[in-house]
Amino acid sequence: MKAVILNSGTGSRMGELTGSKPKCLVELSAGETILSRQIRQILSCGITDFIITTGPFEVMIAEYVNATFPDITVGYVHNPDYKDTNYVLSMHLAGPFLRNDILLLHGDIVTTEDVVRRVVEYAAPNAVVIDSDLELPSDDFKARLAGEVITEIGVDVFGSDCVALFPVYKLSQDFMNIWMDEIASLVEAGQLGVYAEEAFNRRSADLVLSPVDCTVGLCMEVDTPEDLEKARKLTGQ
Repeated sequence: MKAVILNSGTGSRMGELTGSKPKCLVELSAGETILSRQIRQILSCGITDFIITTGPFEVMIAEYVNATFPDITVGYVHNPDYKDTNYVLSMHLAGPFLRNDILLLHGDIVTTEDVVRRVVEYAAPNAVVIDSDLELPSDDFKARLAGEVITEIGVDVFGSDCVALFPVYKLSQDFMNIWMDEIASLVEAGQLGVYAEEAFNRRSADLVLSPVDCTVGLCMEVDTPEDLEKARKLTGQ
């Protein structure tokens, strides 16, 4: 299994915090960044092969990871059009590396090791984190459920059958092959401003994705300075 961490965004909502470095290298505590926390949690699950997508500060990210984790295998995929595209293009560019069993995380996720481990060890081959107790966020990802299967993912997905979703995925090679084919179709059609989840939505009838409920664990996205302060408090920093 490979771990894929998406870090091709600009982090513009973080203000001055991302003026001279990427959001993934913002510190949660002394010596611990969002990215180093993610990598350490993934390593604890026995995964040592990584793909990291980059946008701005590509060299800074590579130098940091290579210096902090010299013994892991890392491939970097740069999205040169990061300012004008969504990460659907980043995933397309990384496509040759992604047709495999994958643990996929967005680079602004702060979670706990037990949540990552639950996803990795979940019985179903394809799974993603949800929190059924959380109020539906206005601007972040939600999932539409049909029983124990996710049928739609997006920021504009609302309804009584929806729950908050956090992009920490475990996906099989078969799933990735279908998803990557649909991502390629979106890119070839010039639809570069959509989330990669739109490709899942188009093929969800062919893809079984199970929810892993983390109501008793921590999982959150860091989009703003306020989110960062909350993450620092919740992780005990």
